[in-house]
Amino acid sequence: MVMNRRVHRRYPLTFPVDVTIGIDGQQRPFATECIELSAEGMTLSCDAIVIDALRLQAHYPRTCTLGFALPDRPGPFKIACHVVRHRRLSRSHFHLVALFRHYRLGNPASLTDALANLGHTLDRRDPIARQARG
Repeated sequence: MVMNRRVHRRYPLTFPVDVTIGIDGQQRPFATECIELSAEGMTLSCDAIVIDALRLQAHYPRTCTLGFALPDRPGPFKIACHVVRHRRLSRSHFHLVALFRHYRLGNPASLTDALANLGHTLDRRDPIARQARG
């Protein structure tokens, strides 16, 4: 049996996310979509142009800022992130994983509280997920 070693629960959520990537002293905005969120990071669905922009950064680890609001929850949030990986799904479609590093708008406690309330809502809708969590 495989153990889940994750510290924070992941929430399968879909909502728009504005990604800002710094390249050569300029901040370039891109529209992406969240597909999974936790208290420490987010998985995004994005186009190849976002990955190409990240590759233009001269330093490592790659960084970006995520701007988003949770559906029906307090917000907005603006969080500086490190990009930890990306995975190609097709020629022009990727999943990108970003870890939260610094809150520029919003705060970790409000995001954690919103996710906890959201988790209770999702568990009421999905008894199988509630049973799996114990």
